[in-house]
Amino acid sequence: LLEVISGNARARGLAPMWFALGSHGRRELSPGSDLDSAVTWPAHLTSDDEQRLREVARETIDALGSGAGVAADPHGATADSPLFARSIESWRQAVRRWAADPSADKVPIVLSALLDGRPVGPGPAWSEAILAEMTNPSARQELERWLLRLALGHRLPTGFLRSRVLGPAGSRRHVDLKRDGVQPIVDLGRYAGFAAGAGLLSTPARLRAGAAHGVLRESDARLLTEAHELFSDLR
Repeated sequence: LLEVISGNARARGLAPMWFALGSHGRRELSPGSDLDSAVTWPAHLTSDDEQRLREVARETIDALGSGAGVAADPHGATADSPLFARSIESWRQAVRRWAADPSADKVPIVLSALLDGRPVGPGPAWSEAILAEMTNPSARQELERWLLRLALGHRLPTGFLRSRVLGPAGSRRHVDLKRDGVQPIVDLGRYAGFAAGAGLLSTPARLRAGAAHGVLRESDARLLTEAHELFSDLR
């Protein structure tokens, strides 16, 4: 990944700062994981330089898909999307606006992805700057409420019938280990870690932090951690 990124950037005389999001950011990959990513650059660059950096991002995502076989996120959480390719100052302004009012469509999901952000290689303290915008007093309570709402919004199976699972409305379908098992725990861990004020990325660490700060019961955090390990191993 770094070789592809640095090669494309050097060819243009530019070096954007890349961030792994989602399961890559949390270091919780499975064989079918796609690549969620973001990119940033210093605020003082010209508009022409910014356009060139976006081209670098697009070429890199294409190269990863065709050469390395890493599929980009199908929902658009990739560094070749204008939503996820911004200068540092543009990121700060956008996150400040989103965190203060996360009710807009898809905003809680975007902010959740950013909370999983991990720098790829050396660079500016982007994560700290973004986290500061999310945790300031005017935004924290509202964002925490939306993260909890997102975590509790999953429609989980209610039981099994032979080889199928039963949906909440009685529908029958095959089990989806990510949707039915991993993702609800990941979202609960993200909420618990944020509510605990812990700048952690991995789901087990977030669950432990939530228990240590009284956000979760110890027994619940332990059970969720074991379930996360089980579902991850099964995938």
